Amino acid sequence: PTLEELRESEKPENVIAVVTVRQKKKQKHQERIESMKDQTISKERFRNEEYLRKWKNSRAEWKFEKLRQISIQQTVFDEEKICAEMWPIALEYLSGSKGAAKAQIIKLAEQCIEELDKQCAEQSSDEEHKVIIDSSRYQRARDLLQSFD
Repeated sequence: PTLEELRESEKPENVIAVVTVRQKKKQKHQERIESMKDQTISKERFRNEEYLRKWKNSRAEWKFEKLRQISIQQTVFDEEKICAEMWPIALEYLSGSKGAAKAQIIKLAEQCIEELDKQCAEQSSDEEHKVIIDSSRYQRARDLLQSFD
């Protein structure tokens, strides 16, 4: 690129839409980071599911892992990270928690419910309220809190 094009590319409006070599490298780097995140998320999901399956089906092979427990606690409300098939096992696993882990789970569930209740308050129609209340996040948080009672 010419000196004028370089100056143009540095402007926020960049009317000519000039992309420098440095910007191309930066974009490519961002794409690599995104693909690595996707791989990490799927790997994490697989590890969590495998951990829960071992806990449920073969306790002799299962070994407690604090990082797995924390990961499951933090992702339990997300259906993409813990699928509907694994939810009953995750609920059973987490409902057996005690002490600080139990307090943390209760805190996360209450925060989730409060957040969704705020969304309900902001929505005007009953249909939107129903969608939020019927969402898996809301139901999972309620189920988890009820499992401790």
